[in-house]
Amino acid sequence: NTVSTTEPTNLAALEQEKSDKRYTQEGNKQEKENRNKKGEEMFRQLKELMKDGGAIIEKEFYQVEGEWALEDLQEELKEARKANEEAEQKAAKKEAAAAAAVAAKKSAAEAARKKKKEEEILKAKKKAALAKEIFEKK
Repeated sequence: NTVSTTEPTNLAALEQEKSDKRYTQEGNKQEKENRNKKGEEMFRQLKELMKDGGAIIEKEFYQVEGEWALEDLQEELKEARKANEEAEQKAAKKEAAAAAAVAAKKSAAEAARKKKKEEEILKAKKKAALAKEIFEKK
């Protein structure tokens, strides 16, 4: 009757091994729950970022055997944030250009009104001078 050196030889060692396994299993369970929560939150953020783009995203795209591929999700989130930021910058530039165009149009219209008014004043002055000349001749 030989005893393997890898097996516990007494009851205390056996109990300690069971306790260690239980602790490890609890730790693994907690780690899995944490990964799942993190995956759910990252997926929610990604879905929110991508909703305007009309992209179809499914949980299955980011899960392997029911577990979240956090690295893939993190990379997708990073790219989606960058794309949204670029889109916002483009929109802001477009908006600024449109505002500048409106301002230029208003300015041009104002300049045209001012020029027309100056021309009218000049015509009135010419008429007044002509009337004065005619009056003085008589």
